[in-house]
Amino acid sequence: MDIEQNQDFPFNDNPLGDRLSEEDTIESSFNIGFDNDDAASKYKPEDYRRIYTQLQERDTTYVFVFGRESSGKSAMVSGLTHYMATTPFGELTPNSTRKQNEQGVRFYNDLRRNINVGKFIDRTPTLNKKTITELDLSFTPENRKKMNLTFLEMSGEDLKKVEIETSSSEPYSGILPDEINFYLECPEINLLFILVTSHDTNEDDDQLLARFIEYIRELSDNHENPDILLAITKWDTYKDAHKQNVLGYVNEHLKSTYQKLNSINQGADVVWFSLGDMQIDKTDNSVIAVKELKLESSETVVTWLYEKIAKEKLFKFKLFRTIFRFFK
Repeated sequence: MDIEQNQDFPFNDNPLGDRLSEEDTIESSFNIGFDNDDAASKYKPEDYRRIYTQLQERDTTYVFVFGRESSGKSAMVSGLTHYMATTPFGELTPNSTRKQNEQGVRFYNDLRRNINVGKFIDRTPTLNKKTITELDLSFTPENRKKMNLTFLEMSGEDLKKVEIETSSSEPYSGILPDEINFYLECPEINLLFILVTSHDTNEDDDQLLARFIEYIRELSDNHENPDILLAITKWDTYKDAHKQNVLGYVNEHLKSTYQKLNSINQGADVVWFSLGDMQIDKTDNSVIAVKELKLESSETVVTWLYEKIAKEKLFKFKLFRTIFRFFK
């Protein structure tokens, strides 16, 4: 089964075709909705029971996308949803039975609008009223099981609070906000992790990623051996990409993360990720736009997600050679 990997921007049609209307845009019923930043300290046991029950009752697998600000988290989610929405071998639909979250609807509409014209979505803002942005989707491949998944999108500024840092002007305690921990601590939910780092920030990210792996394993017995995909983004701009496979890159540039991943009994997976040819701003080397969309790595990540969630192969006769695996 062959899938066309490259498409040129701009697209004339909506990335999600006619399958999603503006009324169908998605988001979560899980919106705690506190009115001030101090409210997290007022949780009561019944609050935990209520929230855990809400999370457990949903027929979905949560996909926790972790990375520093500007690491490419939102761009990756854009690529994955675009691939699922446009492949001729499947159908992407929202779970329209859930109450919609205003912040999430805004994020998803921005995601659709930006990728449709070849732009990156702006990075996710810090938590507003302690909410998590959820992209709640169902993907049904042709002649295969349906895959329900919920991307958890949150600000890199919030996520980096997992670091233990006391010497900076903004010290961190090493503990994530409660609203993030609800997902990590909730028993009996399906949870996958995608760790995102750009090749041009690997030195700063190495300790952060290693700390997060340590954090989730310490926080809950549910994640002693978590399912993790490590994605190295902006691979198209890495000058030595042709000389080095991504596993060798991690071993050389993300040594602490490499060690943590090797400590997971069932192993962990590593992939490079790119949305295609970039238009670069020469003044600060930032990405302005995607000149040509390439979905090869998006397909690879969707394949990984499908096999973890549906417990069967997405493509029976197709071999993916861009995912590398750690074994203990």
